[in-house]
Amino acid sequence: MPKSPKIPVPPSSHVSIGSTSSKPSTASSQMTTTPVTRPDRTTFSTVIDADHSTINQFAALLKRATTPEERSRLILEVAWRLVRHDFSEEMVMRPAFIAHLGQEGQEMADHDRKDHTAARKELLDLLDSGLDLNEFPTRIGDLFAELAEHMKVESGQYVPKLEQLLNISESQRLGWEYLHTQILTPQIEYLDSNGKRTRLWKSAEDYVRSEPNRFLDIWHGYMAGNIKLIAESSGVRVPPRL
Repeated sequence: MPKSPKIPVPPSSHVSIGSTSSKPSTASSQMTTTPVTRPDRTTFSTVIDADHSTINQFAALLKRATTPEERSRLILEVAWRLVRHDFSEEMVMRPAFIAHLGQEGQEMADHDRKDHTAARKELLDLLDSGLDLNEFPTRIGDLFAELAEHMKVESGQYVPKLEQLLNISESQRLGWEYLHTQILTPQIEYLDSNGKRTRLWKSAEDYVRSEPNRFLDIWHGYMAGNIKLIAESSGVRVPPRL
């Protein structure tokens, strides 16, 4: 059986241990980080489903939002979580598709990436010009209907097809690696050359507007030990590695 590419843990990793739980808040005017409680020994499909569930919770709040202020806050919340979801899949899920499923896996990965690119573009278009438009509810409803279908295919077809080829340990390893990449949130800090804690992104909007290559460059720099991320500043708790 072919093996998925492994993501090594750098010797100086700052990954926090344990898990926390919180719920989406409609009161906060700032970015909300809500790590989902998960068992330490969890499968890859469980991790993907949990991330989908969290995104959908904020999507439901956005669909009910009526003021430009509410919509601005919540569209950024949904958008950064979708961007992070896309990045995590790019690092873990799509390489596993290709490694285990060959050409079919490549097609699955390409289709998945294309869906995320289209969703990000629509969210940014709405953020830039459509928050007070009468058609906002229709456009956001259409977008989330498409995302719901995307998640249905991903969780109901793609991931199960991959997991059929994995033993439990391999599935759990992919799950842990996915959770590890989730520390890349808008609020994460790193130690600069002077040892000062500094944010990588100025805001959630800065995060959402960043090109995909920036996330890849940051992550590869972190894994190589060239960027000292402070994982506890991300608001995410990663369980102990199996």
